[in-house]
Amino acid sequence: MRKNKYFRKLLVIYMAIVLTYTFAVAGVFFYKNSEAVTHKLDENQKVFLLQMRDKIDMKFQVAFNLIRQFDMSEEVQAYSVEEDRDYYNITKVYDALGRNLTGFYDFGYRIDVTRPDDDLVIKPDSTTNKSLYYSRLGLSPEQVDQLNDYILDHTRMEPFILPRTEQFVGYLTMAQKRQIPGYGEVIYFISFQEAYLFPEQAVGGGDIGIVNAGELVAKQAGISRNRMDGAKTSDLLREVGDRPYEYDRLKLSNYMVDSVGSNQFGEIKYVHVLPRSTVKNQLAGILINALFIYGGLAIVGLAMAFLAARNMYKPIRNTVSVFHGLGGKESGDEFNFLRETALSIRQANESLQKTLLHHRLPLKNKFLLDWMFGLLSRGKVREGLERYGLLAFQKGMSVVVFEFLNDKEESGHFSREAILDIRKQTISIIAQQVKAEAACEWFAIDGSRYAMLVQEVATAKIKNGMSSSIYDIEAEYDIRLVAAIGLPAESAFEIETSYHAALQLLDGRFALSHQSILTLDEEGKEQNTSYFYPLDLERDLINYVIQGKEQQVNAILQRVLEQNLKERELNSDMLSQFMFALTATVQRIMQQLNKTTEEVLGQDASLHAELHKCESSQLLSERITDTFNSILSAVNVEKEQLDSKIADQMLAYIHNNYNRDLSLSDMAEQFNLSASYTSLLFGQYIGENFKDYLNEYRVRKAKEILTANADLKIYEIAGMVGCNHTNTFIRMFKKYAGVSPGAYAKNLERPTS
Repeated sequence: MRKNKYFRKLLVIYMAIVLTYTFAVAGVFFYKNSEAVTHKLDENQKVFLLQMRDKIDMKFQVAFNLIRQFDMSEEVQAYSVEEDRDYYNITKVYDALGRNLTGFYDFGYRIDVTRPDDDLVIKPDSTTNKSLYYSRLGLSPEQVDQLNDYILDHTRMEPFILPRTEQFVGYLTMAQKRQIPGYGEVIYFISFQEAYLFPEQAVGGGDIGIVNAGELVAKQAGISRNRMDGAKTSDLLREVGDRPYEYDRLKLSNYMVDSVGSNQFGEIKYVHVLPRSTVKNQLAGILINALFIYGGLAIVGLAMAFLAARNMYKPIRNTVSVFHGLGGKESGDEFNFLRETALSIRQANESLQKTLLHHRLPLKNKFLLDWMFGLLSRGKVREGLERYGLLAFQKGMSVVVFEFLNDKEESGHFSREAILDIRKQTISIIAQQVKAEAACEWFAIDGSRYAMLVQEVATAKIKNGMSSSIYDIEAEYDIRLVAAIGLPAESAFEIETSYHAALQLLDGRFALSHQSILTLDEEGKEQNTSYFYPLDLERDLINYVIQGKEQQVNAILQRVLEQNLKERELNSDMLSQFMFALTATVQRIMQQLNKTTEEVLGQDASLHAELHKCESSQLLSERITDTFNSILSAVNVEKEQLDSKIADQMLAYIHNNYNRDLSLSDMAEQFNLSASYTSLLFGQYIGENFKDYLNEYRVRKAKEILTANADLKIYEIAGMVGCNHTNTFIRMFKKYAGVSPGAYAKNLERPTS
């Protein structure tokens, strides 16, 4: 029973894994194939719509070319300039249209002619008045008024597309006003047969049509204005009209609407409405194949799961037999039996771990500490040196004690465990450098102090071996530590003396505050008469001067000058060394600024010599403060000049690149600045924000373009000044010019024809 119960559990797990895996494989197969099919369908639809646009645009172009030929005919030219209605000229125009009637129908369109000031419309097969003509076209009074406004407006020469009406079904009608050079104006009405314009069938099914200004003006036979997801047709078409003129796709719940703008007419868009069921039908076959794959893999996988479960059970059965042989307590089934036995083993392990954790220090580390503290007999020392491979130190060594000083700063950024790990790695880096000179062994004393045993070598050699590492660590990682080198121990039994000597050096390190490595020789040379100027203070002073931070610089100077000129009694030699250290700091600042002291301070003599001329501590303090303030002033002046120069370069960059899709981030990247600082700098020196200045400059350039060539389309002008969307350009132009681009073009003075 136990076997069957656990075996069933194991089998169910393997079956679940197999079914999940096969489902994932089948799902990936379905996803990849459906993705490929969808991508192919999308590409086919895009190619179809672009080809349809080119073909219809070509048909439009052919019809308008024929109109230009009519402009050159004597009949039309005479008709365009007659003051009174001349039926002779009208008959000649009528005959000319009639001669081309068959050709018009062969190409799927017809042409009617009228004049702006005449009520008569000449058709290829008859003549009629405009009211009756408009009535047959099914135009409403409002639409007739819009058409008359177009006819009477002599500035509007673009084609006027008439709305589609139920009375004049099957045609797309355009009105084209023509000014014949040297003659008058005529109006052509070109009616295109929708069956001639559109292909017989769209790719993937669906419907195709033409949208103008948010209205459906032509459609393929059978298209329904209300089949697009049940939405209001006018709202949907208006949304299509607001989409970009490049190829675009609008996805609805039941349909996909592809659109692209005409290359001939700025407001016309060609639309392809495809039901989503078309895509779903193509994906159904892929889904069936995926299900067959899933079924086949599942059958094979389940058989393999059965074999794997049976094989996996064998070691469990053997393990149960072993535990039974050892007298384990039998439970309800073998799984519970194994769990209870494993629990008893884990409890035994936890007890052992507690015993080991009671003695946390490794045995080697404990030996080193006891040895250094003088707690071991000579026999124990010899035994430990041999056991732990430390025989190199039996003839003598020096003890170096390291202490980390920036405990408060580190605790604000890292956890205690991270701080200890960083310190261990730091000592390890120093040990690697020291090993190039002599054998060494390091270990922890407590959280902030570490000890290192260095094989018997000269103190100076030990100092040289670790100095470069300590200085590099302090400079790169801002880790402050001090090392004290104790007296050399002549044998392994005098290590305690060397250790205590190192501790004494650490206790008196404040007298040697500018040193990172302390030795007994330096302690004898420098007492309380040594000057105070630690390396970390010098680094901070240099950084603050270069950044132009006056408050921080004066705070450091005040601390250093009070320590050395008031609180300490420096002799003349030590005072000279202090002045030389400050002079060296000034030289380092000049090097980083890439300038000379003569350029910044305006003096030819040495700064060190100038400081020596001061007759009192007060004069010396003032002279040092004035020197650093002069450097700060020069740094801030140069910073302001650089900012002004960058601002001028920003203006030039905008003037040269306004016709691109330009952003604040682009300009910040160009000048290697952050976006926030670029915005602050631009507003400070230019007086307005980046976006307003760029848009205002684009409007200014658009005005210049309109003045030079008022016939350009609005979307063309928008592209020439860096605006990707026409609506955005119109809003921007109206904001800064007070009128729309079209109204501005109308207000320009034009020569009368």
